[in-house]
Amino acid sequence: MNRLAYVKSLSDFVDNHVYELISEWEDLMYFNELYGSYAISKAEDSMLTLAEASQLQLNFDWLSKYATTILWEVNKLNTMTKKYQSSLKKLHDKLEFANILTVFRKINAPDYIDKWEWPTSNRLQEIHGELTRNLDAIFEGKLDGYDSYKSWKFRDRDNIVIADKYPMQAKQIKPALLKMLGQAKNIASLEEVFELHSYVYHIHPFSNGNKRICRILEIILLQKVWINTHIIPPSLWYYRQQDRYIKHLIETSLVRKEYQRFIPFAYGSLLLGILYLLHRELKRRKDKVLKSHDWLVIFSTLSNGEMIHTKKLRKHKKLKKIPKATFFDLLKKEKQIVWDLVSVVQKWRNTYYSLSIQDDEYIKIRDKFKEILHIFSEENENYHKISFLSMW
Repeated sequence: MNRLAYVKSLSDFVDNHVYELISEWEDLMYFNELYGSYAISKAEDSMLTLAEASQLQLNFDWLSKYATTILWEVNKLNTMTKKYQSSLKKLHDKLEFANILTVFRKINAPDYIDKWEWPTSNRLQEIHGELTRNLDAIFEGKLDGYDSYKSWKFRDRDNIVIADKYPMQAKQIKPALLKMLGQAKNIASLEEVFELHSYVYHIHPFSNGNKRICRILEIILLQKVWINTHIIPPSLWYYRQQDRYIKHLIETSLVRKEYQRFIPFAYGSLLLGILYLLHRELKRRKDKVLKSHDWLVIFSTLSNGEMIHTKKLRKHKKLKKIPKATFFDLLKKEKQIVWDLVSVVQKWRNTYYSLSIQDDEYIKIRDKFKEILHIFSEENENYHKISFLSMW
């Protein structure tokens, strides 16, 4: 299978069939910008909550001057209180996210990829500088355990150890980057993009912030091969599978130095992002249908075809809101609704109910979900551990 062609087709499918994800005023690009940026901010140990990140996104227009506000708040803190360090860490994480969100929106601008200069390492330094802007100036020497970013500067030391392994020597960084960026100019496949992600981590060009650089560079390269990163945020499932992501990245880039081994995991993460969007859309459509008949909300946790026994149904907490026997009377009386939405199966003395939405658009999205899940499961043995995948 041509992975690139397939993902492009999925991007078009999502664009045409996924309309609302959280609420009426949040469109797909807004959703992905928030989750994509938030995922990148979680590359390390950020304490920022999604609600706090969302609030910062709403105030995006003034984030370019946000460091001034953060510095003012840092200076207000009482250094003698027990909560000083935790308060300082929260402010650090807010500024870090503000920087990431600014870069994320910038690289997703329609003309950004056209202005990207190939080959040059200055652009990479510029991105690192934007991702880490003002962090050293405000927090170095104040925040316990703070690992200096040294914005814009390539790593000049070899004493960095990651899982008992050393990245590339500092003196080899610039030649390796020039070679890598030269190769990136001709990238034409997803496999090359993911392989380069692992290779950049092996180079480890900066003292701190390298995973963020890898993810940002991956987004740029995905744009270069015409993957719409507004629709598909590749970093979302690197965050949701953080431990597996770090394990695969270290294994492929530092232990084995076999960068192509990162491809199945990265491709699987891209597919998971698409599956998640389709799952959200299926749930939205299902809830919309069921809410038009309040007494059917009890079936909202069921997937199409999943059967539930009468005894288990009656124990459901939502059924307690309906007078005894009323629910089953409604099922018998409103035959058309039962025919369209709920299937009733009689097996001996037992009665089973299952959700059966016949809406054409719902079925089309559900079938695409199953198709992608089948492809994803071929390369990921433990896919069943990801909770939402078992629902459809």
